[in-house]
Amino acid sequence: MGSEAAARKPSDAAAVDPLEVEGRGDPCQLAKFRGGARRQFMFGMHPHGPIPLGASLLFPQLSRFPWLVQRLRVGVASAVFWAPILRDFYLGFGCVDAGEPTVRRTIEAGFDMLLLPGGIREQLLVCGRREEKIVLRNRPGFIRLALEYGCDLVPVLVFGERRGYKVSRALAPISSAIRALTGMGVPLLRGQWFSLVPFPNPVTILVGKPLRTGPALARRPTDSEVEAVRGRYAKALSSLWLEHRDDAGYGDVELVVVTPAEKNKNKKKNDQQDDEEKEKEKGRKAGQGEEAEAKAEAEAEAEAEAEAEAEEEEEEEG
Repeated sequence: MGSEAAARKPSDAAAVDPLEVEGRGDPCQLAKFRGGARRQFMFGMHPHGPIPLGASLLFPQLSRFPWLVQRLRVGVASAVFWAPILRDFYLGFGCVDAGEPTVRRTIEAGFDMLLLPGGIREQLLVCGRREEKIVLRNRPGFIRLALEYGCDLVPVLVFGERRGYKVSRALAPISSAIRALTGMGVPLLRGQWFSLVPFPNPVTILVGKPLRTGPALARRPTDSEVEAVRGRYAKALSSLWLEHRDDAGYGDVELVVVTPAEKNKNKKKNDQQDDEEKEKEKGRKAGQGEEAEAKAEAEAEAEAEAEAEAEEEEEEEG
């Protein structure tokens, strides 16, 4: 089957979804688009937990699709490669630097990419019991690259990612200071027995439907193009969450996708609240001014009456 597919002319290759051809010979040979170019995927995994359990658990699941797992590279923080032993560990699992130059070279070499777009900022977030925050604000790089190279965006949600460890909210400023000094995310956390062994908690990984970004632009996408795709991506994440949160034990937890639109909405709301407070303050000051003026007038009248009475008493005595 694989040789038959390889013998076909590129112009005759059927537009087959790679996710549907597993088990029919060599999927990488069968999964061809017109023009002979295999589709590439850019997976965005959310949230970035204190220790990203989802990424390590996803690989065994993808082993059923050798055409995919053999061509998949995981982007990790650049600072990881500064530590010799840790660097070798990640390289052994097919990880690469998540910096833009390395990701570009990896895509151009024909590999698929799995990124955690929320980065260290999302890693260090301490969420409430009834909320799960995902950071898409100021994180347009992965969407920009997907548009530039024509990669399909695949949203991935991990339920239970942040429940494996307990992170101290009081010590969060120390983690932020470490990040500022070293560029590394070092959440101060604990697992079972005050170790790095995670608490027993179910982890559910949902891989969403690929979002087509269209043909490769071969140029830098405009901000409006990036924003349009980011909106589709955020909507896909929210839909995955709402559809599966009850089964995953997150029925009472709300997903908060922090995007530029959300930031502007919150800023507008805060500005409106500030304006209302200013108007109230002006009203209070105006009321206080009127009250003080009336009090001064009353005191002046009382003083004038007192002086008049005193003059009358002097006239009577005279």
